[in-house]
Amino acid sequence: MTPEDLDEVIRIEQTTESPWSAKLFASEFELTNGWRFVFQDEAAAKIVGFIIGTITIDEAEIRKIAVAPEFRQRKIASFLLGESLAFLKEQKAASCFLELRKSNRAAFGLYEKHGFKKAGERKKYYKNPVEDALIMHKNIG
Repeated sequence: MTPEDLDEVIRIEQTTESPWSAKLFASEFELTNGWRFVFQDEAAAKIVGFIIGTITIDEAEIRKIAVAPEFRQRKIASFLLGESLAFLKEQKAASCFLELRKSNRAAFGLYEKHGFKKAGERKKYYKNPVEDALIMHKNIG
């Protein structure tokens, strides 16, 4: 992902339940420990999914993953997650964490399929609507 991709990424982000602001996305490019990937549909010639995360020492965090609504259920999120985990292994990350809404069963299944396990909860973490977050963890190294 490059700064030139931001308009398309923000278009996708606006379809999610808890969208980040354009300013927050732009600030991701200032992080020295950040990593970002996009999935582009060649036929449509547009970005249809993305994933963003950070690595601090040997611990990674997936901060955001999203796929455009019309491209969901096509394993794009699974592909992005798999490629990211391979990248993190190359970067010598020992583990990876993420948070998701407790009600997001589809995301939970995706992460579980890729070897993540429930590690805890954060009460009333999300807003609009207020909801608990599940914390998931995967050993990589």
